[in-house]
Amino acid sequence: MAEFVNVKDSQNVDMEEEKEPGSTDEESSDGSDDDADDQEIILLLEEVNTNPYQYDGHLKLINLLRQAGELEKLRKSRQNMSELFPLTGELWMQWIQDELKFMESGDDRQKVMELFDKAVKDYLALDLWLEYCQFSIGGIGSPEGIANARRVFEEAIMAAGLHVAQGSMIWAVYREFENALLSTLQPQPGSISSAEQQKEFNLQMNRISVIFKRQLAIPLMDMEQTFCEYDQWMSDIGDEIPNNVKESYAKALDLLDTYRPLEDSLLTAEAPKLTEYLAYIEHELKQGNPARIQCIYERALVDNCLNMSLWKEYTSYLDEHLKISTVVLPVYERAVRNCPWCFSLWQGYLIAQGRHEEPFTSVQAVFEKALVAGFSSAPDYLQLWQTYGDYLRRRIQWDKEHVDDVEIFRKTMERAIIYQAQYFDAEGDPSSSLQQYLAFVEAKYCQNVMRMRELWNDIMSMGHASQAQMWLQYVNLERRFGDAKHVRKTFHRAIHSVSDWPETVFEAFLNFEREEGTLDTWCAAVKRVETQMKRVTEQRNRAAEQESSWSKQEDERGSENRTKQRSERKGGKRSFDEPGTSKQTFKKQKKNSLPDSNPRLDARVDGEAGPSTSSSSTSSSSSSASSSSSAPVFKIPQLPAPRVGPNDEDLKPVSDRVKDIDMEDIPAKESLNDQSVEFQMAMNPKKKKPERDNNDPRTVFVKNLGYNVTEKRIRKVFSECGTVRDVRMVTNYQKKFKGYCYVEFEDEESAKNALKKDRETINDRPMYVDPSKDRSGAPAEKKFLYENKMEKNKLFVSGLPRTLTTEELEKTFSKFGKLKGVRIVTFKSGVPKGLAYVDFENEASATRAVMGLDNTQIGEHTITVAISNPPTRKAPLKDAAPAAASNPPERGQKSLGAKGIVGPRGKGRTQISLLPRSLQHQKPASGKPKPASSSVAMETNDAASNGKSEGEGLKETKMSNSDFSKMFQK
Repeated sequence: MAEFVNVKDSQNVDMEEEKEPGSTDEESSDGSDDDADDQEIILLLEEVNTNPYQYDGHLKLINLLRQAGELEKLRKSRQNMSELFPLTGELWMQWIQDELKFMESGDDRQKVMELFDKAVKDYLALDLWLEYCQFSIGGIGSPEGIANARRVFEEAIMAAGLHVAQGSMIWAVYREFENALLSTLQPQPGSISSAEQQKEFNLQMNRISVIFKRQLAIPLMDMEQTFCEYDQWMSDIGDEIPNNVKESYAKALDLLDTYRPLEDSLLTAEAPKLTEYLAYIEHELKQGNPARIQCIYERALVDNCLNMSLWKEYTSYLDEHLKISTVVLPVYERAVRNCPWCFSLWQGYLIAQGRHEEPFTSVQAVFEKALVAGFSSAPDYLQLWQTYGDYLRRRIQWDKEHVDDVEIFRKTMERAIIYQAQYFDAEGDPSSSLQQYLAFVEAKYCQNVMRMRELWNDIMSMGHASQAQMWLQYVNLERRFGDAKHVRKTFHRAIHSVSDWPETVFEAFLNFEREEGTLDTWCAAVKRVETQMKRVTEQRNRAAEQESSWSKQEDERGSENRTKQRSERKGGKRSFDEPGTSKQTFKKQKKNSLPDSNPRLDARVDGEAGPSTSSSSTSSSSSSASSSSSAPVFKIPQLPAPRVGPNDEDLKPVSDRVKDIDMEDIPAKESLNDQSVEFQMAMNPKKKKPERDNNDPRTVFVKNLGYNVTEKRIRKVFSECGTVRDVRMVTNYQKKFKGYCYVEFEDEESAKNALKKDRETINDRPMYVDPSKDRSGAPAEKKFLYENKMEKNKLFVSGLPRTLTTEELEKTFSKFGKLKGVRIVTFKSGVPKGLAYVDFENEASATRAVMGLDNTQIGEHTITVAISNPPTRKAPLKDAAPAAASNPPERGQKSLGAKGIVGPRGKGRTQISLLPRSLQHQKPASGKPKPASSSVAMETNDAASNGKSEGEGLKETKMSNSDFSKMFQK
């Protein structure tokens, strides 16, 4: 600690010698500054203890302690910061230089070595590695000093030796070190070396030569100079460079030419140079050298240490290609220290620890750190608990003693359930996935079906009893691990509780009784389902009536308000619907008083009444004309509501009375075209003006959503496609979500990306994403998503267990070849149908899979595997007639009207001609008979019997007046 204050003390002594006896102001000011620094240190210590993740607070504290010379506190503060954050090369260098000042013994040297080991692991820093190598050379006087120095150099070569721009510096220092050792082995002038000394000398010469060869095989800057040095070194010992070294050098030189543009772009770019680094990484990935890929990732992370996407790409590459624990796990540890807020990095860290079979205490420590990292949303914490639960379940060895491990798993899952409910309420686990997972493990692995039922009862009591999907999952567990009695009980509870998709539960109940029940149980199930279906239908009808009644009441309230406002605006002029004033009178008066400016529309359609005098009318017309010339506007007529009166005309609805107005008397004006929508609404009051344009190309239509899906959840799902501008949730009159919505984006490209999410699942339910189109005037176009022809590389699999997952199916079929994709067919509710499509890369793999898996067992189910060849989908009825008229039956295509010939729908149920005998004409027996159908029999008239050609007989002939008179004379 003395050395930290030596400079300051010496300065103070010099100043004291020059001070006058009465100069005490400076002494008091120095003392006050020290007190202020001490007070600031105390405040910073309290601040970092309260909030340890405040990076700037740690830096300020370290700088103040360093200035004050508080060595022990400084060491402790640096140690605390290094445990929480990765330190930059500058901070490590400052720390090491301070420690070097106080290094006295071998123990101190060992502490500095340990400090170097920690420093070089945070980031790739060439300066630190060079300093480390130089420091290791200083210890070669010890017995293990040379071996330790060589170890440090080799580690430096592994970490930075491939650095194209600066890696040559490490190699140069390494060669200088070995050359220095070589000089100590050379014999003194005039002396003769022993055999042992000569062997050691030759071995050292070989080491230097190997270092040259290794360096020249790597593309590095200034490698031409290195080649010249090697050539000179070989000449000094009377030898030449081997040909294989020259060849490897030439290859490395050619490879260096491909790296020069990338290195130049890094030199000219401004920090953080992410775009340039990504291009460099892509180039290295194409080359496929793992060591070089690691090096460029490490270089990129020096300038982009907080970029979590870069860390995820790096760790994913290591997980997929290297799979070496000593390489993968340290990178994950650094990743979570740099980006502790990124959930996916913590999840990958836990999975990697489980893959490499790390000790349980180590995995547990990582999980506890992740739990306090501060993620942004409840789903992140939920997935963290699920990942940790998966690890605990996998580590249980069920064939050995596992009581303690099972208890750890149970307590952890119970803790997870409480944690999510305590901090996030219902959003913590909206589908109760943690309870479901625990119930599954209890039933399958622990054979504790009673505990499984208790957990599912808790799940249903948490608000899931109305959801069909939850009941079906419960039933599937009972069918797998329970008995038929409890399955029926569960179905009975389900059909009386479910409200969102009861038909799926009814269907599953009947299928269960068909497959496993007796005739009596099946009949009882049918009766129960029919009874409940009637109740469901009644409830839906009542809800529809209530909604209709509510809408009607709203319309009546609006009509009353309009009538009240109109009556308040009325003056002395009488409306055309008052008693004693008929429509004819109204029309006549209006026709006689219509000027060119059409005051009926310009001045009176807004319902305002004025005096009935001619002067008022004239002034109204003139004012209307002036306003029309400046800004013509057509307003909707505010007509009074119908009243009960002696005149039948008063009983007609307002819309009928508007229709009776002679619209031909209204001249065409530009304002009418501008307000066509409003005028149509006046003619049809029930038709509402659309609030938004649903034909917007930036908007997508999403349907088949669960009723419990929130707008926040939808925004999160579609924010991956682009910036979401608005989410319009369609609700009923009770403001309850109806299962579909509109999602509007900032641009069209985001909407196109959103269409790719079609049939992705939200809360275990597939959603359908379509372009937003106004379908009010025309039926929706139905487009089939998949091919409807034979695909020899795709297989159709049926008879699958409904509990089979996509991963299990991929594992089963991937044995026969590489897969492009697997799709399990589900109902709209997300429940599997027991069907799937498996898409292979090539036809040969698909053929092998058919031969190997057709009519095999998966669980208790026998599956059928065949080449995908779906039947041709039928054209809509509206397109059938034009298609049939324009495309007559070809040869080989059968038609319904002729014997032995059927159309595209197959053979008809009847082949009887429906043409009356009186209209059937017999053709001459001469010539070849032609098949006659009812469609041409009526066109075969007398022209055919007179020997006219077929074309002439079918032509339409016009009859003259004389022809008609001859007909009456017969």
